[in-house]
Amino acid sequence: MCMVALAEAQGEPTSLNIIPTADVLPNGAASIEVQLSGGRVSGGYEFMNQFQTEFGLGSGIEIGFDPSIGPNVGSPFNAKWRIYKETARRPAVAVGTFVDLLGTGNPPYITGFKSVGTTRFHMGATRLGQTTRAMAGWDTYPWEPLTIQADYVSGPAAYATIGFVINLPGGWLINAAQLFGNSRYAPNGYIVAVGWTGQVFGASADNHDKDTACNGRHKMILLAHRGESYIAPENTLAAFNLAWKLGAEAVELDCHLTRDNKIMVMHDAKTGRTAGTDLVIKDTDSAELRKLDVGKWKGEQYAGEKMPFLSEALATIPPGGRMLVEVKCGPEIIPFLRDVIDKSGKRRQITIISFNLDVVAQSKKAMPDVPHYYLRSPAKDPKTGQPQPYDHKLIQTALDNGLDGLDLHYSMVTKEFADAVKAKGLALWTWTVNDPAEAKRQAELGVDGLGTDRCAWLKEQMGIR
Repeated sequence: MCMVALAEAQGEPTSLNIIPTADVLPNGAASIEVQLSGGRVSGGYEFMNQFQTEFGLGSGIEIGFDPSIGPNVGSPFNAKWRIYKETARRPAVAVGTFVDLLGTGNPPYITGFKSVGTTRFHMGATRLGQTTRAMAGWDTYPWEPLTIQADYVSGPAAYATIGFVINLPGGWLINAAQLFGNSRYAPNGYIVAVGWTGQVFGASADNHDKDTACNGRHKMILLAHRGESYIAPENTLAAFNLAWKLGAEAVELDCHLTRDNKIMVMHDAKTGRTAGTDLVIKDTDSAELRKLDVGKWKGEQYAGEKMPFLSEALATIPPGGRMLVEVKCGPEIIPFLRDVIDKSGKRRQITIISFNLDVVAQSKKAMPDVPHYYLRSPAKDPKTGQPQPYDHKLIQTALDNGLDGLDLHYSMVTKEFADAVKAKGLALWTWTVNDPAEAKRQAELGVDGLGTDRCAWLKEQMGIR
């Protein structure tokens, strides 16, 4: 949901909708907003109310209907539609239009956005009668608690607006703007709105706000570690597809670069543990690695599973899913990794993680719009061998390298440390928990995501629908 501003055609208001940013609601989601707008006109005040609605239909399609009530409404009923296309590289683009149900209409508009680190810039343009309209804005990403936006309409009654949106827990938002210029509502015009965005129908109705493992604004995501690896062979297409089928929101995998510069999915640097034949991945061509059976060790029903290419694994990600890609080798993989991600069409659904600080730091510079987390396990006392609490210097290390979060072994994460991570605007994920009591403790700490080998089972144990 984004900032609203007064749109005019032929000098009369037809809609209070802004030119939206590129995001289109997912299937079954809805956005509903109630607005009050007005200002001093001819010595008095005029007001107009409007209900703004949008509904996501899936496949990047959104429709809406906006009835308006007021003494000077150019058209009280406007329908709208838009189609969203995310390209392999930024910017993402949406095209749509508003349609006056009483006979007039507006030309299509085009909008797009560009993510830069943890922020996002968006812009759009359209033609309204004899005027041209442009919009630009900024918001935080990926959680988007704040949007600041400016809107400009040219022509004889040129005006501009500037305002903000604050997104609140539970999908609620507050939206306000001030108008400047020669519009019938400016220079004393204003817009104030209260709205809600959430899932209202469809298979995705078990959204974040309805899950029980919540802490504050965001639900703790359960991540299928190496896929649904308790049941299916780890790091295989069988494990990834089973995880998605059983309702996982996120899946983690491990990858290496082969001798012929292909990226293949496996945890170990050698293939012996899951394939029987012990080959060093970095010293072996992908064609030879593809001959190995990496499924039979888990059961005859998985015999014939091949070591996946990373491109094949990314292709399994469904709409709304998220894949954490752990890099198990050095920075030499980065140009090839970027190419695979660019070609996948799933760029916004990918996060890169690694224990190698050089990897995540250099990869972040190469792909600044992709989230990167630094993987760590707790240091051990050199005398006793016991794990030690995480040093707060780790938070500064992530910040100094432009990273988006930390992904830590769960055992030594304290409430104090979790709060310190979140206070700096970093995401916090932990690994690998298969115990419901510990998973609940992690949720209470405010962890954003939790890795587990038994994702479907743990969701059931925690009462997450």
